[in-house]
Amino acid sequence: MPVSTKAKPRAKTKTVRLTSGARVRLSADGKVTAAPELEWRLQAAAVTALRKMAGYGTLFTFAGDFNAGKRNAAKAKATGLTPGETDLRFYIKGGHMLLAELKAKETTVSADQVKRHKELTGLGFKVIVIRAVDSAEMAAKVCAAVAFELSWLGVGVVA
Repeated sequence: MPVSTKAKPRAKTKTVRLTSGARVRLSADGKVTAAPELEWRLQAAAVTALRKMAGYGTLFTFAGDFNAGKRNAAKAKATGLTPGETDLRFYIKGGHMLLAELKAKETTVSADQVKRHKELTGLGFKVIVIRAVDSAEMAAKVCAAVAFELSWLGVGVVA
């Protein structure tokens, strides 16, 4: 008996914003569920919290990347944008680096991200993926990851 290699069709959903500002997901069968928070909002919340951390600017700093969205592929390649690049790069006192990919709870790591993360870990860099359901959880998890890394490296204890 032949085995089908076709992927199952995805259930069709639509995400809409209510007048209250909340985002919900509507499914074809009429179910309404909360939509996952947009990843750029999760990253923005983490950045805001990181800038308030003790040690920011003295024990660590960071840079963000935002490769999402449509753009001219030739221009992106020419200017050094790399598909799958991590969302945040942490530069830690003493010449250390930590790379973080931030994901909404239900989203997957793309093929480009898997490839890039493997390339970076092969070069000896630490790459972590942090998942959260909302901005508050993401901010807390990212700050905890940085504090842990600083402590682990013996750079300093961040409260």
